[in-house]
Amino acid sequence: MARGGLFTCLLAAVHAVTLYTAGVAANEPRILGPVLVNSFNLLAYGALLVISGSAVSASEDRALMTRDWHLTEAYVFVTLIVFPPMTLLEFISGDALGVVGDG
Repeated sequence: MARGGLFTCLLAAVHAVTLYTAGVAANEPRILGPVLVNSFNLLAYGALLVISGSAVSASEDRALMTRDWHLTEAYVFVTLIVFPPMTLLEFISGDALGVVGDG
């Protein structure tokens, strides 16, 4: 059950990043909202399955730590793709800060 939850989380992360990237590339902002909602719902569902499966079955500490690491990895992967930090070039140019150039 916990492995199924982990698979659901990883599948949701790939689903979110793939469809989010396709929506941005197609310049269709209307599809981004439903894609992100469905993906985050799947991530939450998968995390619930992992928690339920880990609570019901006695597993080794190593398997539990590996599963936790992969859950964290999926959430960080989606977060860094959907909400990326500014790059150094964006910060220096002032584009991300809303500064209007001199030209």
